[in-house]
Amino acid sequence: MCRATLHRGESCTIDARFAPTTSGRSDGLLTLPSVQGYRTGPSVTVGLNGTGTAATPVARLSVVPASLVFPSTEVGKSAPPSSVKVQNTGDVPLNLTAAVTGDGDFGAALGACTTVMPGATCDVPVTFSPRKTETRAGSVVLRPTSGDPAVPGPAAVTVVLTGAGSPGPAVASMTVAPRALMFGPQILTTPSAPQSIVVTNTGQCR
Repeated sequence: MCRATLHRGESCTIDARFAPTTSGRSDGLLTLPSVQGYRTGPSVTVGLNGTGTAATPVARLSVVPASLVFPSTEVGKSAPPSSVKVQNTGDVPLNLTAAVTGDGDFGAALGACTTVMPGATCDVPVTFSPRKTETRAGSVVLRPTSGDPAVPGPAAVTVVLTGAGSPGPAVASMTVAPRALMFGPQILTTPSAPQSIVVTNTGQCR
């Protein structure tokens, strides 16, 4: 780095940088004036040139979080939805598709995330509706394709999904058969032969 004043025999280093704003060749001059006491000394010029090239566009996708865990949910009902945040961190538009695994327990809807522009962010809602009890597992695979045929698309991203199905509260119910009894003619004050009614506890209570 150079000071304002250089004494006889001293030297210093000046760093020059090139930051092009357009493609192609650029030329310039670095002028170093000098002053000797109160007199203007000779100036020295250094030629500068460089070539600006456009950066190669890339396709990138950011997905967070990498996994979702849903709370225990009664079979046949739905847990509050969670979401996966998707961001296009590349230079070209991305078209997304989603594939969900998990025996029908999980679901995902792309909605506004079907096409994600560079720099844009959107949320993919994910739902959980267990069909069976105990731990349920699945995944949602987000597969991006580049909107520019000349730019390869990024790799697919898999989000791991887990949840648990619960049986729900006990329910009391029963069945009775038959629902009607038919007795034939009977002598007064004389009991007839008995007929049976079967009562079955079809619920979950004693």
